[in-house]
Order: sequence, then C-alpha cells, then structure tokens
Amino acid sequence: MGMKVLMWMIALIAIAIDGFTQNDKPIFKVLGDADTIYTTADVMPKFPKGDEGLLQYLDEVAFPLFFIEYLVFAEEGDWEGTVYIEFIINKDGTVGNAAISSSTGYGPLDTAGLQHVQGMPMWKPGKQNGKPVKVQKVVPVKFYYYDPPPPPPPPPLLTLDETPIVDDTPTSYPDDYVFSIVEEMPVFAKGDEAGVKYIANMPWPAEDKQYQGTVYVEYIIEKDGQVTNPLIIRSNASKYINDAVIAHILAMPKWERPGYQDGKPVRVRYVVPVKFKL
Repeated sequence: MGMKVLMWMIALIAIAIDGFTQNDKPIFKVLGDADTIYTTADVMPKFPKGDEGLLQYLDEVAFPLFFIEYLVFAEEGDWEGTVYIEFIINKDGTVGNAAISSSTGYGPLDTAGLQHVQGMPMWKPGKQNGKPVKVQKVVPVKFYYYDPPPPPPPPPLLTLDETPIVDDTPTSYPDDYVFSIVEEMPVFAKGDEAGVKYIANMPWPAEDKQYQGTVYVEYIIEKDGQVTNPLIIRSNASKYINDAVIAHILAMPKWERPGYQDGKPVRVRYVVPVKFKL
C-alpha cells in the first residue's frame, strides 16, 4: 500500500513538472501584491503641474531658520549642497517613507530637505495593470545662494559748482516732530549689527504655511529710546505675517541712545524691509 502511494505522488510531481515546462511557457505568472513597491510602472506618478511643478517645488526649499543670521552677516560660506531624498508615492497619492539616500554632509540641510519632501502636496498615483500602486522615487534637493544682480552704474559726477546742496532739516520744529535724518542717529543696544540680527530672528507665524512676501514697517524711536507706533506701510505678505511683524517691533528692546538734533534728544522715524521667502 505504501509503495502505491509513493508511486502515485511521483506521478503527480512528474505531471506538474511537465505542465511547467511544456512549450517553454509557464502556466501562471506572479502579480505584485498590495505591498509591492515599484520603481517603474505602466503609468508613473505625476506631481501637480508635472515635472516643471516638481522642479519649482524643490527649488523653493528654505534654509533652516538659524541660517538667517549667517545669510545676513556672512559674505562667504560652504553650506551649499544637494541632498537626495527617496520616498514612496502611495496608492492614494500621498508621500510616505521619506528618507535620506545621499547627504550634503551637513545635518541641518539634510533635515530641511527631508521635511520639504515630506510636505509635498498629493501626487496623481502611479498605475500598474490599470490599478493604483506604490511607486518609489528619488529627488535631489539643492541648497545654494543666489548671486545678487549687479548694482546700477553710479550717476555722473557733478562739478563742485554744480553740486546741489539739500538740507531739509527744519530750523524750527515742534517738540513732537519726527525726523528721518538727524545729526546723531539712534543707537541700538550693542550696535547696528545687533539691530539687524533682531529683525532677522523674527519668529515666523505658525498660521501661515507659505512664508512669502516682503513687509515694509515704519516705527519711531522716542526721545527715551523706546520703540513706538509700528505701522505697515507696504506689504505683499499675508495678514498673519503683517501681524507678526508688528508684534516683533513692539517687543523690540529699548534703544541704547535716542537720536540727537542740535544737542537735544528727538524722535526719529525708521523704515525697514522684512522679507519672508521659502
């Protein structure tokens, strides 16, 4: 009985092998399961507005916030580079499993690039055999400095006799008069560089995820060095950014020394641009 069973099993195996090899054609094919991750697919995922939109999005990556001080004061630096991020576009078009595949060599830049990819909008998912599938992608995220445009040529020099003399400082003025230029300009605590640093370190509003625009804000340095009357005089940013600028100016510490005219402390108006750019 045992021998018959053994012979029967051998016969079944032989039939199965013949079925696999007959005409050199398999009798089945393996299809990807729900967790299969493709590197290429019949229809590849598409970023909103296509490849051009993807390149524009990647070019808008922001330096980490604490780099702002460097960008304001430094003339040169070696914090440029490209980080390569690999990620998966899920079947619903969301981005997942983002990871660094090649580093810039500087951790904060790598982290900023990774977060930028994780914040991508939804893609149009890829398809295989007519069904949405997971697709793996790798993109480069570049950090680089924009070369500023060359300055305009200087105006032609005037001869001594033709040089205009302009002095719009009033000879008499009321006690509350606000100057734009005085004989001795106000001095910020620890100097002008500290004042620039204070503006550059302004916290960005959490309500606004775009971080775009330039705000021109005016304020007055009073006779005792206090900062008052902040006013947005021009802006192409959002209300959240405008409000954040006003709050930051109001929180500015007292200036070390007010402006002086004719040996007396006077009120002085300042106008500064505050830029928000991804």
